[in-house]
Amino acid sequence: GTTMNNVLFATTTLVAAGSAGAAFADGHETPAISFSGYAELGVTYTDADGAINDGIDLVGDYGLDIGFAGTSDSGITFGANTELENGPTAGSDDIDDFNVFVSGAFGTLTLGDIDSAYDKASIGIDTGGLADEADFYAFDSALDGISDPLSILRYDYTVAGVTLSASIEQGNGAGIDNILSAGLGYAGDFGGIDLGFGLAYQQTETDPVSGLGDGDHTVIGVGASLGFSSITVKASYQIFDLQPAAGGDFDSIQGSIKYSAGAISVGANVVVNTGDREDESFGAFAAYDLGGGLALEGAISSSNITGDDVINAGFGFSMSF
Repeated sequence: GTTMNNVLFATTTLVAAGSAGAAFADGHETPAISFSGYAELGVTYTDADGAINDGIDLVGDYGLDIGFAGTSDSGITFGANTELENGPTAGSDDIDDFNVFVSGAFGTLTLGDIDSAYDKASIGIDTGGLADEADFYAFDSALDGISDPLSILRYDYTVAGVTLSASIEQGNGAGIDNILSAGLGYAGDFGGIDLGFGLAYQQTETDPVSGLGDGDHTVIGVGASLGFSSITVKASYQIFDLQPAAGGDFDSIQGSIKYSAGAISVGANVVVNTGDREDESFGAFAAYDLGGGLALEGAISSSNITGDDVINAGFGFSMSF
């Protein structure tokens, strides 16, 4: 993925809106409008017998993130975010990741196309690639999005490095009940060693018309990260207790190691699933920061999550604005 750096556009129409310190005549601060963007240019290669995308494809996509934020008289911050995205294929343009939020001493309440509490607390492994060549097989979102991904309501409260989260994704009225999630995350620095921990739980119930089976679906995940010097190690273990139509019962073990020094970063990851789902994936990725938001990125992976061995590789430029 590409790191998006916020930048305010100092155009005539946005000077007032982009100046967080400006005030109206009644003393209220002007809401801030921020923009950030990304783009990618490169090639990707897939070796998958019979696949539509077997062979070499060009990668060229871009997106624009727009954020709105303000502060009430009592110090409550509020705002909204969305992304305008242009995909690499016809018809893949999208308005994505819309959400609205309020935040204060009570915590943060967010509604929209967002991560559940499960995903918020989970430790996701490091991945890479312009077209997710060393990413597509990694997952930490569990049951997110199987019902109504545009209507997830999440509450977060952080104190002393500990974040408590709870969320609900609305049922879809077609056999999938509300999806409930809870998570506990921790991040801290101990003498130059960065430690992270995540524990998450997710549950929903479906009936036969959903196509996912009749009964409960639960997921439990635990993960940790350790960063020291120029090395970051991440690992997670997830237990899926699903109905057979939704994938059955399986365990997922995921891990990654990443080394960063100056402009260079390299890493590798692995995902192994056992139980009713038996597959494994391995990937390697690298990036070289050219400065100013431009970087060279490359990745390669081997995976059999589709039942057949598939090789993905890609290389090109990533841009952040």
